[in-house]
Amino acid sequence: MKVLFLDIDGILNNYNHDSYRKNHFLPGRKTPTYCQLNVDAFNLITAAHPDVRIVISSSWRITNSLPKMRRYLRNWGVKGGRIIDFTPSLGLLRGRGLEIEKWIKEHPKVTSVVVLDDETVWEMVTNDIASIFVKASGWLGFCETDAQRAIDILNNPEQAYLKGLRDGK
Repeated sequence: MKVLFLDIDGILNNYNHDSYRKNHFLPGRKTPTYCQLNVDAFNLITAAHPDVRIVISSSWRITNSLPKMRRYLRNWGVKGGRIIDFTPSLGLLRGRGLEIEKWIKEHPKVTSVVVLDDETVWEMVTNDIASIFVKASGWLGFCETDAQRAIDILNNPEQAYLKGLRDGK
């Protein structure tokens, strides 16, 4: 099973986009923000890997249900892929990388993995997560070059990161 761990802010939207600046920080905002250019770049991955499963690693998982996240992504125009889960929440001090590792360890059928995020949050991770990590610019959001790197990572059936994680290294 191919798995894509998805952050939302800085990937499917960007901090420079008008709708983000106008709506994101308003109390009680009703409409989550996205940027069509970022969504279009993301869709390159699901077009190349229609069987990819999406796991939400974003902080959005704390305040939204899985059906609501599916609805948001569908309404934003995200195509293909299937949102199957959220990463577990281990607390702010534990780090997103450890949450991703825990999810992978609990799902032995994972064959390849890519992590999309606009922040480097991997300080506490012991394995080489950089080999499966695509760091987008939060100011620009996810772009076509990021998508190509993600596609290349998913194309690699011999991911050293997964092998090391499974071997306990």
